[in-house]
Amino acid sequence: MDSVDRQKRGPSRAITVEKAVDYIIALQQEVDRLRKESSTAAQDVRVLFDRNSSSNNTTSS
Repeated sequence: MDSVDRQKRGPSRAITVEKAVDYIIALQQEVDRLRKESSTAAQDVRVLFDRNSSSNNTTSS
């Protein structure tokens, strides 16, 4: 009967906390990946902007 009651209640608190910690770690890794991706994209935009500004300055001089 104890195993039936346990199935109705769901996983233990320890398992729930462990899964939550794993999920938080995965989310942190995703945030780090997105920050790196965003930083790279921002750098690319700056390079393109600088190139565009330089070419506009040389053509208008």
